[in-house]
Amino acid sequence: MSANNNDSKVVATFQSIGDAYITKGVLANEGVESWVINGLISTIYPVTSPDGGIRLIVRGEDYDRALEIINNMAD
Repeated sequence: MSANNNDSKVVATFQSIGDAYITKGVLANEGVESWVINGLISTIYPVTSPDGGIRLIVRGEDYDRALEIINNMAD
């Protein structure tokens, strides 16, 4: 599957490319495939939007599980 598939959903946004890839790694360790979007451009031209310019997406079918994993990271 590619990141551009129609059933993919944004599960989190980030200001930091490092945070995005850490979260991607945590999801991978839990068996959830994800993709970082806008990561490369953010290293060249830092994004300052309040909602984060770097997006982490997952398959729609993995969205709820991914969100639960991410929410548990904060605990």
